[in-house]
Amino acid sequence: MSRKNTKPFPNLQISDLEKHPIWEALVDDDADDPSVFPIDTLPVTDLTGRLVGTRVQLANGDRLWAMLFNLDLKDAQKRTNSFS
Repeated sequence: MSRKNTKPFPNLQISDLEKHPIWEALVDDDADDPSVFPIDTLPVTDLTGRLVGTRVQLANGDRLWAMLFNLDLKDAQKRTNSFS
Protein backbone atom coordinates (compact mmCIF):
# COMPACT_ATOMS: atom_id res chain seq x y z
CA MET A 1 0.00 0.00 0.00
CA SER A 2 1.38 3.39 -0.92
CA ARG A 3 0.36 6.63 0.77
CA LYS A 4 1.50 10.20 0.25
CA ASN A 5 4.25 11.31 2.67
CA THR A 6 4.84 7.78 4.00
CA LYS A 7 8.01 7.45 6.02
CA PRO A 8 9.61 4.86 8.29
CA PHE A 9 8.41 5.31 11.86
CA PRO A 10 11.95 5.80 13.29
CA ASN A 11 12.44 8.74 10.90
CA LEU A 12 9.48 10.71 12.29
CA GLN A 13 10.65 14.11 13.53
CA ILE A 14 9.10 16.78 15.76
CA SER A 15 8.67 18.95 12.67
CA ASP A 16 6.52 16.15 11.16
CA LEU A 17 4.36 16.05 14.29
CA GLU A 18 3.97 19.83 14.25
CA LYS A 19 2.60 19.67 10.68
CA HIS A 20 0.56 16.49 11.13
CA PRO A 21 -0.21 15.47 14.73
CA ILE A 22 -1.86 12.16 13.74
CA TRP A 23 -0.14 9.38 11.77
CA GLU A 24 -1.37 5.93 10.76
CA ALA A 25 0.75 2.80 10.71
CA LEU A 26 1.32 0.69 7.61
CA VAL A 27 2.45 -2.73 8.75
CA ASP A 28 4.62 -4.56 6.24
CA ASP A 29 5.84 -7.92 7.49
CA ASP A 30 8.83 -7.70 5.13
CA ALA A 31 10.00 -4.31 6.46
CA ASP A 32 12.31 -3.92 9.44
CA ASP A 33 10.27 -1.01 10.82
CA PRO A 34 6.65 0.00 10.32
CA SER A 35 5.96 2.97 8.09
CA VAL A 36 3.53 5.75 8.92
CA PHE A 37 1.61 8.30 6.89
CA PRO A 38 -0.05 11.52 8.05
CA ILE A 39 -3.78 11.87 8.56
CA ASP A 40 -4.86 15.14 6.97
CA THR A 41 -8.55 15.18 7.86
CA LEU A 42 -9.18 16.26 11.44
CA PRO A 43 -10.86 15.67 13.79
CA VAL A 44 -10.79 11.87 13.79
CA THR A 45 -13.19 9.46 15.45
CA ASP A 46 -10.79 6.50 15.69
CA LEU A 47 -7.14 6.22 16.72
CA THR A 48 -6.76 2.46 16.24
CA GLY A 49 -3.41 1.82 14.55
CA ARG A 50 -2.53 5.51 14.79
CA LEU A 51 -0.16 7.64 16.78
CA VAL A 52 -0.69 11.14 18.11
CA GLY A 53 2.17 13.59 18.55
CA THR A 54 1.56 16.17 21.25
CA ARG A 55 3.36 18.25 23.83
CA VAL A 56 2.94 17.07 27.41
CA GLN A 57 3.78 18.70 30.70
CA LEU A 58 5.63 16.63 33.28
CA ALA A 59 5.07 16.90 37.04
CA ASN A 60 8.21 19.05 37.33
CA GLY A 61 6.77 21.54 34.82
CA ASP A 62 8.99 20.54 31.89
CA ARG A 63 7.19 20.39 28.54
CA LEU A 64 8.30 17.93 25.89
CA TRP A 65 7.01 16.04 22.88
CA ALA A 66 5.36 12.64 23.34
CA MET A 67 3.82 10.09 21.00
CA LEU A 68 0.71 8.25 22.14
CA PHE A 69 -0.11 5.03 20.28
CA ASN A 70 -3.27 3.15 19.41
CA LEU A 71 -5.62 4.94 21.82
CA ASP A 72 -9.19 3.85 22.49
CA LEU A 73 -11.29 7.02 22.37
CA LYS A 74 -14.25 5.39 24.10
CA ASP A 75 -12.47 3.63 26.98
CA ALA A 76 -9.42 5.30 28.52
CA GLN A 77 -8.70 2.19 30.62
CA LYS A 78 -8.63 -0.22 27.67
CA ARG A 79 -5.20 -1.60 26.91
CA THR A 80 -4.20 -1.72 23.26
CA ASN A 81 -1.16 -3.00 21.43
CA SER A 82 0.92 -0.64 19.34
CA PHE A 83 0.77 -1.25 15.59
CA SER A 84 -1.32 -4.41 15.93
